[in-house]
Amino acid sequence: MKQGQGVIQDYQKAASWFPYGRRARRCGSTIYLGFMYANGEGVPLDYQQAMFWLSKAAEQGDVAAQFKVAQ
Repeated sequence: MKQGQGVIQDYQKAASWFPYGRRARRCGSTIYLGFMYANGEGVPLDYQQAMFWLSKAAEQGDVAAQFKVAQ
């Protein structure tokens, strides 16, 4: 997804596409967006947004997101 396989890696462009994946109920898109906000990759560093997106992924059943939210 955000690794840039076959294209130049562009975190900002990746971040702009993840909300579309979330609307399509792609759980991976939601957790990746949370991690991007947590690390400031392609989006401003924003822990509140990170928690928002990670919580959404956790609600969708993503175990990694559930673990991260619990931390």
